Amino acid sequence: MGMPDDLDDDLALLSTDLGDIWTAQKMLESQLNEFLQSAHDWETAANILVDLKTTVDHIQWHIKNIRRPVNRIVRFAYRRAMDSDD
Repeated sequence: MGMPDDLDDDLALLSTDLGDIWTAQKMLESQLNEFLQSAHDWETAANILVDLKTTVDHIQWHIKNIRRPVNRIVRFAYRRAMDSDD
């Protein structure tokens, strides 16, 4: 797409974080299903909730981490779009 080399690190970070968010989302879905099936076992439910919280914290970290690289890439993309309109 003609992205400059100085955005390579941003693209790598964004790709890694988005991949990890996607993987964690699938894990979160599995944990939620497991939690719903453990309604009568409080110890298992508590253990699953701890795992679920860890997954949510992991997703939150990646969401915070992608802000800078995604903003830099978005600014570049809009500048390119405006240049091509001229």
